Amino acid sequence: IEPWTYKISYPYQQTIHHTLKQRFQFNTSWAKYFLQYDVQIDQRKEYDLRRNGRSEIPVMDIDLLTHHLSAKIIKPYNKSNVHAGVDVFLKNNHNTPGTGIQAIIPNYTTQNFAAWMHHKLTLKKFELDAGWRYEFQQYNVSTFNNLNQLIFPKKTYNTFAISATLFYKINQILDWTSGLTLSNRAPNINELFSQGVHQSAAAIEYGDELMKPERSFKWTNKFELKWNEKAHLSITPYLHVINGFIYLNPQKEYEITIRGAFPVFQYEQLSLVNIGGIDADITFYPIKNLLKLQGQYSFIRMIEIKKKYDLIGTPPNQIKLIAALERTDWGKFQNVYAGLEWKYVGEQFHVNPNDDFLAPPAAYHILSFDSNIEWKVRSNTMGIGLKVNNITNTT
Repeated sequence: IEPWTYKISYPYQQTIHHTLKQRFQFNTSWAKYFLQYDVQIDQRKEYDLRRNGRSEIPVMDIDLLTHHLSAKIIKPYNKSNVHAGVDVFLKNNHNTPGTGIQAIIPNYTTQNFAAWMHHKLTLKKFELDAGWRYEFQQYNVSTFNNLNQLIFPKKTYNTFAISATLFYKINQILDWTSGLTLSNRAPNINELFSQGVHQSAAAIEYGDELMKPERSFKWTNKFELKWNEKAHLSITPYLHVINGFIYLNPQKEYEITIRGAFPVFQYEQLSLVNIGGIDADITFYPIKNLLKLQGQYSFIRMIEIKKKYDLIGTPPNQIKLIAALERTDWGKFQNVYAGLEWKYVGEQFHVNPNDDFLAPPAAYHILSFDSNIEWKVRSNTMGIGLKVNNITNTT
């Protein structure tokens, strides 16, 4: 009913980013100093198919202005370097009036200050990497309450993070890396004050301004086996416990608006969530610098401890197998690569299919191809590559 066109019709989004950055560095015999200032303007418009010729009017029209000032010092100490710095963010989010739709994110300004320090200590068989970060964050919001009254809530958060990672070379072929992290995360503006249609998600989302910062503990261990240059195996089990986990929970109901029915989601704060899993990777070179075989596996569970149920949105088991021709130098060519990848994504059996609007999809297979070749042209490097994702066009 319409002539052919390449123009993207409604609904669609349009985003424009402007960035200006200036960086300074100066060195002394005592330390190196870095100073950086950047400003970014983000303009986002979302359009929908609307009645009475109003499709040209965006349903969402947001401008976000961000100033960022960063200062860093690198000080040599005990055969290594100590890194320390501060970051200051100033943000102003403005909804352009006249859309005829309530903005999902309110007008707000935020001030953010952070200070951090990081140090790596290297010994014969040990390497200790440790750091900390403190952050102050304040939101000044202009929004409407349930009685359509204009209110100006203010939210202030003080959060911290402490992290330590130990690397130990057990012997010539086995390495062990263990990391511990204690951290807090302040809720984002959308988790606090979302109220309305999230256009690009085609859903109605509601925040909760009573949210508290998440508190988390994470322990990761990585075991690496290396046999010469022919084979490499790594296994990484991890445990992540989060107190006050912030979760976008489907309400299994629809809200009727003038624009149709939308599924409803509510940001909620769960008491305690346990995230555990394992990642494994094995790489084998049957013919050195020519044939590469690789396999990867990942498993993860996200469980609410108190009521003992799995959270929706948790990725299911995944397996990836790669067979490739790989060579760094081949006559006049460099970085020659041609690989076929098979990926299996299992069905998520752990979650309750009634907890979401749709049940988890069935298991599926994805076949992909990737290739690359480079060569020298005088002092320049030229390259060409071909990549095909989902060769069999699996849904």
